[in-house]
Amino acid sequence: MGKVVFERLRFREGTRNKDGALQRRGTGGASLPIGQGRFTMLRPSDAALSEADRAAKVAMRQVLPGIKEIQIAVPVVAVEVPTPAVTAMIHIPLPAMIDDASLSVKVAARVVTGGQMAALVRGGYQITGHNRERLEAAIADETMADMGTGYVSLLDGRKLVEELNRQNPGRKFRLPQSEAELLDIFRAIGDKIGANLWIWTEEETFSTSGVFVIRCLHSGGRDVSNPGRRYSGHVVLLVEDR
Repeated sequence: MGKVVFERLRFREGTRNKDGALQRRGTGGASLPIGQGRFTMLRPSDAALSEADRAAKVAMRQVLPGIKEIQIAVPVVAVEVPTPAVTAMIHIPLPAMIDDASLSVKVAARVVTGGQMAALVRGGYQITGHNRERLEAAIADETMADMGTGYVSLLDGRKLVEELNRQNPGRKFRLPQSEAELLDIFRAIGDKIGANLWIWTEEETFSTSGVFVIRCLHSGGRDVSNPGRRYSGHVVLLVEDR
């Protein structure tokens, strides 16, 4: 919370006639019965004060010859003002990339790690939906920060890609766009990627709208799934355009 401090307010001398003040100032006009006369306040919020409070806070002084001004001396008041939350940029560890000449893209040496997902969350990403608590538990184990993590949905992967590219201008990270692209990766460097995992692609099936192809490297298994689903073997593999 920020603080705005008010020390005093000043108002020009006005009419002694309250009705006249209201006519001249609009409904925000008001009168102060101070000293020998009444003085119109210019701010509607001050008109809401009780007469006793106004009388206690108003002092009149000479500013320039022939011009009077009311000075409302207000005890210093700290007003709490909401300030926007500022989230420091949490650096997401960059993946090591395999640059194989037979492929049109570079490929991450391992699937997205617990440390990368944990950094995404610390930066403000909110894990919601299916098996949320499973992913939270997986990335909470700091000893596994450098290891690939399951329970990652396609939606999680998209957000990670977006943030990595934002933090690293000029880099072109993305997810495998098609099943064919992922199979090419499997054939070229599958032995370097690792375990028996189900890797997401951005290929949406024609038969069922809103579900995407997910393939298992070692078994050759093929499935389709809702992009928000998270299971223990569901992982994200990053690629990068050259």
